[in-house]
Amino acid sequence: MVNLTKGQVVNLTKESKSGLTNVFFGAKWGAITHSSLFGFAKRTEDVELDASLLIYGSSKSLIDTVYYGHKTSRDGAIKHSGDDRYGGEVDGDNETISIDFSKVASQAQYIVAILNSYTHQKFNEIPYMKLRIYDKNETLCSYDVENNSSFKGQEAIVLGVFYKEDGTWQFKADGTLTQERSIDTISNGSAKRLIQNL
Repeated sequence: MVNLTKGQVVNLTKESKSGLTNVFFGAKWGAITHSSLFGFAKRTEDVELDASLLIYGSSKSLIDTVYYGHKTSRDGAIKHSGDDRYGGEVDGDNETISIDFSKVASQAQYIVAILNSYTHQKFNEIPYMKLRIYDKNETLCSYDVENNSSFKGQEAIVLGVFYKEDGTWQFKADGTLTQERSIDTISNGSAKRLIQNL
């Protein structure tokens, strides 16, 4: 397993011991716990983050989006597990998006993974956020977004991009923080800038 850092590239086909076909993008995050003045009572605040994939063609124009409101890509290759509105500990990931690379439309060249805060909590308030990419047998790479002061005021992150090169798919970690909350603004802003710089 590879622990990703910003800008690191992983050849997913080489990392997979069983041959890469189906890959899962998992997002996991914590709910916020509030203590009373004296620390006796605790209250949990739900955190609704949204994991999404933005699909771009070779011209670097957006051709499809998979998120909680559009759970399956037009080619049927990418599927969203459904919306998690609470955060906190669950078995596995809070939200998962599966990708069957054997069915991904031939015109798809870039698939950008993003996470944004639907309920407007700032990332510096959320205890943890974790990304992992795995197949049915193993975790291929993981990316932990630790809670720190640099997240202050930010509500979205471009986690990275899957991209096709010489017939194989690779993943490049990004980690750009942004105040572009909606999928539309991210897809035309930070996400598009990422693929333009590849």
